[in-house]
Amino acid sequence: MVSKFVVLLLLPFVSIAVHKLYQLEVDPTDFVCHHQKQIKGDPGSLFEFITTPLALEKLLPWLTRFKEADKRIVAPGKSYRAVVEVPILGERLVRALLTDYKPSKLFALDFSNDLLKQRIVIQTRGYHDRAFLQTTIYFRRTSLIYQYTIGYALRVIMKNQLEESMKNVATLFENVGGPDKIPNFSTNNA
Repeated sequence: MVSKFVVLLLLPFVSIAVHKLYQLEVDPTDFVCHHQKQIKGDPGSLFEFITTPLALEKLLPWLTRFKEADKRIVAPGKSYRAVVEVPILGERLVRALLTDYKPSKLFALDFSNDLLKQRIVIQTRGYHDRAFLQTTIYFRRTSLIYQYTIGYALRVIMKNQLEESMKNVATLFENVGGPDKIPNFSTNNA
């Protein structure tokens, strides 16, 4: 009987403490999932290849059916859409906006209506006959509790998927021979 009383007495204090901890804010850029891969080839060709919707879908395996949402040229403001598989909730349609773009160097997407509120930054740079592909992902949520619990688990999962998918993208890029040789399997005849 006494233990129930103690639990009922402590419950409001614990809930207030959790609420206060949830309100503590951190800089989301301090909690990134980052991976870099050295690939044989030209960084400009790699950048052209990796910024196609087909290659982005291969690089980011948690996003499926990655497509352009508008017919604008690749520049800040261009929209994309994809489907993300959330384990308990099922498939969710997400929209991405290209926020930063520097040809042959930088491609940054912000996902707005995504539960994860992720930002994906893809960069390429060259070194002799090699290109470095670097992908950085972070969640734009500022809650301390989120970043140390759910965010941590998601970063670990995404890091493992990113390592594997970068190997696959590197092999695909080296075998295909560049962005001009990607086969077009679309059914549009227009």
